[in-house]
Amino acid sequence: MTFVWVLIPLAAIALAGFREWLKFKNQVGNSAAQIDQGVKELEREVSSLRDERKALVQRVQNLEAIVASEAWDTLGADRELAQAKAPLELPEPDDDAEAEEVARIARRLRER
Repeated sequence: MTFVWVLIPLAAIALAGFREWLKFKNQVGNSAAQIDQGVKELEREVSSLRDERKALVQRVQNLEAIVASEAWDTLGADRELAQAKAPLELPEPDDDAEAEEVARIARRLRER
């Protein structure tokens, strides 16, 4: 019967250890959820950056096709003459329209 008095403190120590383990498990679970959320946000950002990069690569390829063509030299000379005659006023830039125009010019030059 005297061994029962030994079990009471051991049970209290075991219970305290179990409570600490539950607290730790809860903290680790919350951290994992935050890490998962951060990873998902980063994946979305990487995806959008890949799409943007593809668009920029296509735009650069179109511009390279235009500038590398023989017609560009002729067009540049014509522009110099036109600028010498009258100053040119440029409209406000419109990125979408500009990209479409560049793509159209590049297609035309590639067909030649």
